Amino acid sequence: MKKPVLLSNGKTAEYCGGLITHKLHGLDVFGHGGADAAYRGEIICIPEKELEIVLTGRNPDEKLVELADYVSEIKKVKHPFDQGIYARKGIEY
Repeated sequence: MKKPVLLSNGKTAEYCGGLITHKLHGLDVFGHGGADAAYRGEIICIPEKELEIVLTGRNPDEKLVELADYVSEIKKVKHPFDQGIYARKGIEY
């Protein structure tokens, strides 16, 4: 599942089995992300490095809260929307 799919033309596919595979600064990266109205989440794994993964979202499933080492709530203090700037493609959605 961590090995890119080899296509019939000899090239590798960056997307396979629900995972995106690519190189970042010479390291193998595996991940999966998605978006829905007003929500975006991303998971990445870099096997060669120890790292912490941050998940963003709202109303997490209780099982996820139980499994997590850290759980925080973020409160908006200031946001461009307050000045009439609406959601931007690639940023908020």
